[in-house]
Amino acid sequence: MEQNKNTMESGKAWNGFTQKLNRFQPEFLPGFEQRLMQKLAAAQLEGLTEFLPVFRIFALSGIAAIGLLMIGLYFSNGSLNLDSLLGISGYTPDMGLLSFL
Repeated sequence: MEQNKNTMESGKAWNGFTQKLNRFQPEFLPGFEQRLMQKLAAAQLEGLTEFLPVFRIFALSGIAAIGLLMIGLYFSNGSLNLDSLLGISGYTPDMGLLSFL
């Protein structure tokens, strides 16, 4: 019986909340849309100019990492053929590992 009362009370509370939410009418000051659009345009231009140097840093670091990996592969395998790039330069077909590729 007590559980039934809790359910009824929570239902009444929920109904009260939904009624208040239905009556809510937000009001904005005049010119709100124009000010918001101006700020968004300024932020978009500012964000683009700030994004390019960061992108350049990440791109150059990625190129440097790929270069270091290629140099490491060359020194460890003696060449940069497809087998050494795939990591299968020392394997023979009868080893069974190639059947899983």
